[in-house]
Amino acid sequence: VRIRNVIAKCAFQQRQKTAMISEYGWHQADATNEVATASGASGLAAFRNPGLLIWLVFDAFAIILLLYDLTIMPYLLAWQVPLEGVVRGLAISSAILRTADMATAFFKGFYQTGELVVNQWAIAHRYCRGWFLPDLALVLIDWLFIAGEAAGSDSPLRFMKVGKALRLFGLTKLLRVRKVFRLLDYFEGSAFYNTFRVTSTFISLIVGMLLTTHIVACLWFVIGAAAPSETGRTWLDTPVANQEVSYQDIHTLFQYTTALHWAIAQCTLGAMEISPVNATERVFTVVCLLFGLVCGSSVISMLSANMVDTLMMQRERTKQTRLLRRYLEENLVIGAVAFKVQCQVRERLKHRSRLTKDDLPCLELLSNALQTELHIEVCKPQVAFHPLLRLVQHEDPKSFARACTAAMQFVNPRSGDDLFVAGAGATGAYIVVSGNISYSLAIQKFESNGTRYDGPLAQGTLLAESALWCHWTHVGNAKAEGDSQVLAIRGEALAHALTSRPSTSDFVAAYGRAFHKRLVAAHPPSTKYPDDLEVPFTDFGDLVGRMPIVARVWVASASLRMLIRETSSIFTFGKSVSAVCSQLIEEAESGRSIIALNSEGVAVRIVSVTVLDLRDQFDRVLVQLGKLQSGVAKEDCQLPAEKQVDGEAHMQALQRMLSTKFGLSPDAVQVQQTTQQVTIKA
Repeated sequence: VRIRNVIAKCAFQQRQKTAMISEYGWHQADATNEVATASGASGLAAFRNPGLLIWLVFDAFAIILLLYDLTIMPYLLAWQVPLEGVVRGLAISSAILRTADMATAFFKGFYQTGELVVNQWAIAHRYCRGWFLPDLALVLIDWLFIAGEAAGSDSPLRFMKVGKALRLFGLTKLLRVRKVFRLLDYFEGSAFYNTFRVTSTFISLIVGMLLTTHIVACLWFVIGAAAPSETGRTWLDTPVANQEVSYQDIHTLFQYTTALHWAIAQCTLGAMEISPVNATERVFTVVCLLFGLVCGSSVISMLSANMVDTLMMQRERTKQTRLLRRYLEENLVIGAVAFKVQCQVRERLKHRSRLTKDDLPCLELLSNALQTELHIEVCKPQVAFHPLLRLVQHEDPKSFARACTAAMQFVNPRSGDDLFVAGAGATGAYIVVSGNISYSLAIQKFESNGTRYDGPLAQGTLLAESALWCHWTHVGNAKAEGDSQVLAIRGEALAHALTSRPSTSDFVAAYGRAFHKRLVAAHPPSTKYPDDLEVPFTDFGDLVGRMPIVARVWVASASLRMLIRETSSIFTFGKSVSAVCSQLIEEAESGRSIIALNSEGVAVRIVSVTVLDLRDQFDRVLVQLGKLQSGVAKEDCQLPAEKQVDGEAHMQALQRMLSTKFGLSPDAVQVQQTTQQVTIKA
């Protein structure tokens, strides 16, 4: 039965004193502080993480409306277009989203010196001291402008159209594009961005230049239409192509395209038939020319840098293939082998492999302590799949840190590489991190088990765990079918790293001895042979049941501590948390049950029962029909079963059941097959 359903009381609200186990005993600790400082944050705190997908989607919509502001609003202000129809709907949507963005800013966390801050008061204080007043002013201008347009031309609110021009100054805040940079950081490492990096950069620069010239074109038209002129003329009074009609009387579309053409010409230092005819237009032209001088050269340099970078990468690949051909020719490697070698090298040069620590020389600049901390953080998500390492991580962080540093290393096999082959001596275990790793049995004795492993191994799969606790020879082949990553754990280094603290050392030693006993006992007819993926009856709960009582109590107490630390609310059916924990520990001490972690890292209460499925040649099953209690027969139809007692294996429980319930000698019965079935009861 899951402990999560047995223990439930909100430790935040009750602030009870919870009995916690230190080493093999109990000591009092505040459950509120345990939960509040746990690594597993509460749901509300996790929701405040600005890197959540929901915030990224919200920011994407905000950026879309930002583009709307940068394109439509300057045009509406310059040409005095009324706010009607679809334009009015978009303006209202923009105001609504801007208001919602302002409200969510009070709940969205932020990073400070590399740490995520989710405290509500700290978030609100930071926002109020920063962008709250500018945001409030922009939102008020939005809504007042919409109200003024809706009120009509005779309404006093029409003066807000002048105030709307001030909103262009607010666009400088939007051009800070913190949301854009956040999304770019999110997508910059994606495969799409890496594949089309030059194209993406080129498109971004073109879009940015078009938006800039669009705003400049609108300002140029506003200067020609409304700015004072000491000469009495503006560029709008210039005749169109030596005709009698001027730009002032031409169609709006032609006016806009002409202004856009002029803006692009200034930013790119091009030519244009339109010339300034007063001081205001001349000053604005000079400013645009200076901006174009800086901006144009910057755009060209950025495009050139990206293209040169791409050419250098291509040149490096060409150099590698040329040197490979030279090597093959010098060593007289010709024919099919040379062709296959060149094809595989060219194919692998096209794809980027996952980065390792050796690929980043900049990490050497970090202090030794920070390098160790970084390596531990990278290893944590992978070792969480193994209950033993997960418990050590929570109960003995120092030993876990030494284990990560000394015994764990990431390996990136490419497509077609062998992780290990049958018959080779194992040096350690492997945890599948990503990619496509396949496994197949290769020794005939082990293939007789009838076990087949089809398809790629799932993330978190542990390969060759036996190599951590004994001398093991691989009985199958593990191969990368695509670019993959695995975490290699060296057995000897792991054993040395986990021996500093007596309680951790005793627990790991007890686990290793229990695993080794199950390994050497795994053979027909009782079980199938072990392989690199599976050793019969070595689930964490099974192995804990075979440990000494002291180690079982340590596992139970550590599992309960971790449950309380990582769960914000626990349910106890009216009992105190300490009373329920004491009851569960008492069961573990007496051997009636086992408290341990499952493969998902959830604390569970395990009761082991051996069930006899006895059939004759006609496939008739031996069952128990009832029980005799106080001389009265009560129906109780089930298979004969016996609960395993303290430290008892399933075969020992079966022999005890045969002798006590059936009066049979264990030698008179031959076991044909044993299987394990896990049943979870809520």
